[in-house]
Amino acid sequence: MLVITTRIEDGPSESENTEEIDEVGAANQREQISQLMNLIWELDNSNHLRWLFITDDSVDLEADDAMRTLLWQLFCRFEVSRDIHFSPDQGRICWDATAPIPSKEGEMPVRRWPAVCLHDPDIQEKVDAWYESEVRTWA
Repeated sequence: MLVITTRIEDGPSESENTEEIDEVGAANQREQISQLMNLIWELDNSNHLRWLFITDDSVDLEADDAMRTLLWQLFCRFEVSRDIHFSPDQGRICWDATAPIPSKEGEMPVRRWPAVCLHDPDIQEKVDAWYESEVRTWA
């Protein structure tokens, strides 16, 4: 699996609800993701790459919670019929988990999109501690 972060020009902020339709921005986003995906799949030895995950450059891949953020995006930030793409040979898959730009045009319209839900760090620490002390003992 390869994780790529990219900056979508005029893309929405993850910290704010995205309400306004932006047909030009949405079309540019689709084009940018398509170009990036195709460029990566054309690289030498890319046949060994089965999963490509593209997200916004606001994600710090070196952060302790990077995996949690990526998993959240993988499961919550895309529409299967719009944001999953296959290579021409159908042997590789790409997830577009960039923050969606609302649009009524294109193959699949994009509805307004909510901001990322961030939890209070104290609450997150309590949940993590509970998980470590309780849930892991169940396994």
